[in-house]
Amino acid sequence: MPDESLDPGLIHRIGTGFMASGALFAALDLDVFDTLEGTELEAAEVAARLKLDARHIEATQKLAQSPNTKVINNTGVHET
Repeated sequence: MPDESLDPGLIHRIGTGFMASGALFAALDLDVFDTLEGTELEAAEVAARLKLDARHIEATQKLAQSPNTKVINNTGVHET
């Protein structure tokens, strides 16, 4: 008999929360937020300024925009 206390949604939220925190720490290490301070840039522009592959910035951006993820931008926090 399956354990009814295991909520698949909770497991999913924990997993995506872990991935989002990893993306946040990577963005901090790469100075993405300093680059974005006071402006809005496309992923390719951020990557060019930081001498990074744009695919990595785009992947982080997609993760940040996934359901149930809170995003911090230069105007505050909002849910996507």
